[in-house]
Amino acid sequence: MDNFKKYIKDVYLDGITLKLTMTKDRVVELSEYELTEDGDKYVLNFVCEPKAHLDHFKMEVRFAGSTAIFSLDGAVENEILSVWSFNAEKSVSCDFTRNVKPDDILAIKHPYLSPFWTYPTFKKAFSELDIETQNLIVREGERHIHILPLCSGNFRCEFDGEGMHVTPGTAGVRQLRGDILALTVADDPYTAVKANYKNARADGAISVPLKEERELPEMFAGFGWCTWDSFRHDVTAEKIYRKLDEFKEKNIPVKWVMIDDGWSTRDGWYLCDFAVDPVKFPDGLGACIKRMKSEYGVEYVGVWHAFNGYWMGVKEGSVLHRAQAHNLFLGPCGYYIPALEEEKAFDFWNTWHTYLVENGVDFLKVDNQSCTGHLMMGVMPTPEAARIAHRAMERSIVKNFDGRVINCMGMDMENVFAREFTALSRNSDDFFPAKERGFIDHLLMNAYNAIWHGEMYYCDYDMWWSRHESAVQSGVLRAISGSPIYVSDEIGGSDPDYIMPTIGDDGYVMLLDGAAAPTFDCMYTDCRTSGTLMKVWNRSGENFAVALFNVDDGIVADTFSLSTVPGIDKDADYVAYEYFSKKYYRLTTKDSVDISLAPDDTAVFSIYPVQRDGEGEYVMLGNCDKYVPIADKNKTRRNLAEIF
Repeated sequence: MDNFKKYIKDVYLDGITLKLTMTKDRVVELSEYELTEDGDKYVLNFVCEPKAHLDHFKMEVRFAGSTAIFSLDGAVENEILSVWSFNAEKSVSCDFTRNVKPDDILAIKHPYLSPFWTYPTFKKAFSELDIETQNLIVREGERHIHILPLCSGNFRCEFDGEGMHVTPGTAGVRQLRGDILALTVADDPYTAVKANYKNARADGAISVPLKEERELPEMFAGFGWCTWDSFRHDVTAEKIYRKLDEFKEKNIPVKWVMIDDGWSTRDGWYLCDFAVDPVKFPDGLGACIKRMKSEYGVEYVGVWHAFNGYWMGVKEGSVLHRAQAHNLFLGPCGYYIPALEEEKAFDFWNTWHTYLVENGVDFLKVDNQSCTGHLMMGVMPTPEAARIAHRAMERSIVKNFDGRVINCMGMDMENVFAREFTALSRNSDDFFPAKERGFIDHLLMNAYNAIWHGEMYYCDYDMWWSRHESAVQSGVLRAISGSPIYVSDEIGGSDPDYIMPTIGDDGYVMLLDGAAAPTFDCMYTDCRTSGTLMKVWNRSGENFAVALFNVDDGIVADTFSLSTVPGIDKDADYVAYEYFSKKYYRLTTKDSVDISLAPDDTAVFSIYPVQRDGEGEYVMLGNCDKYVPIADKNKTRRNLAEIF
């Protein structure tokens, strides 16, 4: 601990300068401070010149296990007629990493001007960071540093090429108080990330549960189908029946169905009523769902709605607007959206959700969640708005659906750190069937987002098509993902040959323990240009799986070694079975397997520890007809003498 404290003091606190952006973009720099050690924390009290109009400004660093948690507390002077306040954007900036000399940086950022998803970038210098970077894993020699910007109090924190920034999202804020980031150093990146989240949560710097404290609804153990890529906004009851007829004919055991966007009563991008569109569902939503369950054996049916009601909120003057006006708020964007008062917003959601439950709806998908910061900008600090909005909606989801929801378009930290009750969150942008080689982006987003997102939530890797150029790759990724598995196939477009290897013999998917993420050798490597294969791993108990993908434009020859898989016992022997070649390998962490794959090709290994008894050496194998059978409930003993 003493060495770690000294490292923090010498690297991150020495020579620190804060740039404060105030009313009308006036800039104040704070570089003089008094550093004191107060018990198990450092306190930096900055010298505030009279012209700065500050009452006080300080930074604290407290230590929670192997993690350092940085916080700010600053306020403008409290004088009559004072017009000073902190700027809405980048109110505090700092070249936080000025003394770190990185060899490699994995940076997780928002795509340009999009708060909904995050995407990996591979950098060599902090000056290369993109705007709205919200997670950093840094390799400096043998040291791996995880820097986690937090969303605490009345501001958010993020990085770009100029440094770290604190943003409240609204003008007129006269005090900034809260945690800005957590930092952990370890011998490998996964240890650093896991310890950072665990310690920040134990300390209270993360106020909502981690994944290990959440429970995935049991319905997601079944295989699912979503209407979106089949019908998009043109979904109807009759089309749903036709697709379910196909699943029935092909003996594909669909256990749950998501009726995506297009079912509700709307006018363009505005919501007009809580009720279903009567033209698309002439017998009503309840009758449709009843038939889906009774005739087709579907166990759970869900519907889609947006976090703000609909994409542009509630239509002014509509039936819904007149009935719910007391629970709506006209935001600065010009949209009528659920109120910023929690009880009013809860009443809005509870009224709608009660109607859905009465019509047989079992779960939800809630889209457009990261719109909050933009829709509420200028009204109140956006992290506070996000917390109010999520509490109101989640209370209703727990009450009406027992927490069964797919959170979607919500990877901004204001959303990630605001959900108190629900367990599942989309881990990437959409699967786009028409996008040429779109699987590559989908793979990279899911794999690298899982590193951090998988510490907070069960990750949803999104739907896929089973009759598509990427059907094999998509199936393998979903099978290893640890995520709910579901397709969005068109009518006539479901292929059992690519679906059934993701489903166990009992008709349910074989969910793995974690979220599939990069192996050690891919952590800081962009495999699109490195001449190496993209490798992702997961585990089920003592068993492991690794899938390899060629995301390059040409043939890639590479090696696969157990030493790159986190959690592998370096002293144990394993048997690895590769699904496509049907080959077995006996391996230790000292061994490697040569792999050569054509563009868009894949390989997948199921890895079992060698066990021994009086009858010799053996492994407990899952069903080898499945892509990733390591979570098979009915494993079979195979003696190594039979295999080799």
